[in-house]
Amino acid sequence: MDLVKNASDFRPESYRPVTLETEINVVGHIDTARNWEERKKRCLNKIYFNLSELIAEAKDKSIGTSLAVFKPTEILDFYAEPVEREWSSKQKAALAQQNLFDSKFEVVKKLPFKFKFRFKDNRGKESNMMIEDWKPGSCFGTVLPGMRGMSIKPLRMSEKSTLMISL
Repeated sequence: MDLVKNASDFRPESYRPVTLETEINVVGHIDTARNWEERKKRCLNKIYFNLSELIAEAKDKSIGTSLAVFKPTEILDFYAEPVEREWSSKQKAALAQQNLFDSKFEVVKKLPFKFKFRFKDNRGKESNMMIEDWKPGSCFGTVLPGMRGMSIKPLRMSEKSTLMISL
């Protein structure tokens, strides 16, 4: 694919297609063999243990770190905060505009929670971070249909790293 640096985005890895009609060609494959060895070489060459250092690099336009692996020293809690159960009018309008590669786009049911975790970095600084990954939401989505009419108490992570829901 023919790409150009995205002038409106300072991040070093930010490029865009030359035109919307630019053809996508697969030029290679990064294998998952040997426990994802080749992918790990590309993604895990720098791991951050200090959140303040990572944030400082992200704010420094001469470095511009925006994609990174951060490994907390200790995970203290996993929890969920209730949010609106339905998409707002503004969100519905934005979702209605989605047209990724001219495919049919179906709006999914909104999750009534933001999933978060609390952790410490290598300097002992405690932080809370929202989980952007789809897995907690997917797990919750498989449990939700059987919970009609029940109130949900706070969600917690069990010691075996599985999502537990208290009713």
